[in-house]
Amino acid sequence: MPIVEESETEPSTYRPVPSIRVPVKVKETLMEALIDCGAEGDFILERVVKEKKIPTVPIKPIRVGQALQKSKKAIVNRKV
Repeated sequence: MPIVEESETEPSTYRPVPSIRVPVKVKETLMEALIDCGAEGDFILERVVKEKKIPTVPIKPIRVGQALQKSKKAIVNRKV
């Protein structure tokens, strides 16, 4: 699962529908996950990885971003 940093861009004017959240276990760590049927992958915030001390490994860099925001794309180079 690639690790994504939190964005420091302006808040979006897009108003999402209510979210679906489910309990998950990542590398023996219990947490809550957001279900996104339009996502092209599974992602986790870098802050959560650090707080929960979840081990990571390097990956070939990929560029990710949110479809409905005019934000910069983030470069992701680690996964759990």
